Amino acid sequence: MITSPTVLGYCSEIVSYLSSSVGPKPGYGARTALWGLQRPPLDGRVTVLRVGKGATVDDLAAKLVVFASTNASEQAVVQVEEGSDPSLRNAAASTGLEVVSEAPEDCYNVVMVGPEDDVEGYGIRNFPMVGQFSSLYLGVGHIKSTMGGDEEFVKRFEKSKKWLEMRKAA
Repeated sequence: MITSPTVLGYCSEIVSYLSSSVGPKPGYGARTALWGLQRPPLDGRVTVLRVGKGATVDDLAAKLVVFASTNASEQAVVQVEEGSDPSLRNAAASTGLEVVSEAPEDCYNVVMVGPEDDVEGYGIRNFPMVGQFSSLYLGVGHIKSTMGGDEEFVKRFEKSKKWLEMRKAA
C-alpha cells in the first residue's frame, strides 16, 4: 500500500481535518446561514480519479482518501490506465470505491493522478495545507435564510444530503 511514511502522515492529517470539518456550521447575523464542506453535486455524475501510467499508490493516496473517508465516496470512481501497476487497482478497490476500465461519459470532474501532477504545487509531494488540498475536490459552500435567528431554517437544512459527512465504517 502506501510506502512513504510522510505520505501516510499526510493522509492521516487529511482524515483528521475532514473529521473536524464535516457537517454544516451555523452562522447567525442579519441572515441565518449554514456553511461548510459539501459533497460534489448529487445529480448522478461522478468524479473520476484517472490514474496514469507511472503513478504509484503514494501518488493516489491523498486524492483517494478525500473521497474514501467521506460520503462523497458514492460520487467517485477510480480509472486505472491499462498497463499500470496492479497494486493501484487493488489499493483503490480496498477502499470500497468502484474501479472502472473506462470513465463514464458525463463526469462532474476528472482528476489526474500521477507523479507529473506536482507541477502546479498541489501534488502530493508538495504537501499543501490539507484544507486547501481537500477543497480542490470538495465544495465549500453556504445556504442562507432571509431572516436572522431562523431556527426552523437551520433544523430543516442541516439535514440536507449535500453536506459532507465522514463515511460510516462497514
